[in-house]
Amino acid sequence: MTTKKKTTKKKPSKKKGAKKRVVKKKAPIKKWQATPKQKRFIEEYPIDFNGTQAAIRAKFSKKTAAQQATRLLKNVHIQAAIQKRVGKLTTKVDITVERIVSELAKVGFSNLGEYFRISKDGEPYIDLSAITEEQSAALQEIMVEDFTDGRGDDARNVRRVKIKTLDKLNALDKLGKYLGMFVDRINLTGEIGIKRIERVIVDPEARGKRK
Repeated sequence: MTTKKKTTKKKPSKKKGAKKRVVKKKAPIKKWQATPKQKRFIEEYPIDFNGTQAAIRAKFSKKTAAQQATRLLKNVHIQAAIQKRVGKLTTKVDITVERIVSELAKVGFSNLGEYFRISKDGEPYIDLSAITEEQSAALQEIMVEDFTDGRGDDARNVRRVKIKTLDKLNALDKLGKYLGMFVDRINLTGEIGIKRIERVIVDPEARGKRK
């Protein structure tokens, strides 16, 4: 009868002073989420692009609204959210540079003579019966007033129509800025160095030739 000897494998001895390697798991990147006030600010800002007023409408304190608006507009996440919202709004209502320039041109080049006619007696009167869509786009307000002129048998019903056009100079100024015609230059004049801002009209074509 033979007996078998059991052999046991010796475990490798751990060296003294050896350190265990610890693998740290990367923490999952948290997706940025806006607070309720930040969401409201993102919605309000594209209305008038006034940071302070948007912050007030978003229920931030009126006292610190300006500072809050500055802080919010520096946040890259909020900037991206505002750009995304503006993009959606402009696409929805079909806002393009060409359309804006076209609307400004309607106002800037409007003429009051387009809304008047001359009667047989040589008196001018307002006549809106034949105005075009472009001409009506330059009107800001139409006021109609009905009243009685005179007394007794001489009384007669009168209708007075008044119109108010949009600001031509403001529209032309914006068109000029878009075309690069207006350049603001600051000159220092006088012994005390008083700043004087001069607006110079520049011909864009002539400026291009000088380059």
